[in-house]
Order: sequence, then structure tokens, then C-alpha cells
Amino acid sequence: MDSFPARILSITSFALADLQKTLTPYVQLDKSRIETLCLLVLGMISARTVNLTRIASERPTCAEVASTYRLLQRLFQHVILPDNWSVGIVMVLIGNPDRHC
Repeated sequence: MDSFPARILSITSFALADLQKTLTPYVQLDKSRIETLCLLVLGMISARTVNLTRIASERPTCAEVASTYRLLQRLFQHVILPDNWSVGIVMVLIGNPDRHC
């Protein structure tokens, strides 16, 4: 039987992979940055906050919180997303309302 932390890591890995698959067509970033963006999104959902320290502590790995915090800081430092970067994702998630008319 799997331990609780191993199950959480497994669930997080599946969520991370699914989110990466969803975001990749809409966000033109390399694999490492997409993964970090996904960790940020999942961390915000899990921690229910936008506080980077709390988000960093949600990462289920052996990495130090300070290391994950710095990883998230570098994402904001080096990545500039266009204002409308999330429009395509939202449309995919809610569907095209014109198709239902």
C-alpha cells in the first residue's frame, strides 16, 4: 500500500502533467517555464493564496521551500506573458458559447 505522501506526489504529478498539456498550446514557453507556471497554478489552488512563500511550501518534493520560492521568483523575473494569454485557455475550458446557439 502506498504511503500518503507518495499518493499526494502521484496525484500532483498527474495534475501537473494535465495542466502542462492544457497550457502548452496557449503559452509559448519552454518546458521548464511551463512546468514552473503549472507549479504556481497548482500551488495557488492548494494553498488558496498568492503568497509565494506559502505556494512554495505546497510543492510536494524534497526541495527546500527557499529553492522553490526562488524558482517562482525567477518565473516572474524572466517571463512576460501578454495581457490576453489566458483567453484561449478559458475558451477551451468553458467551450465556445457560439456553438450552443
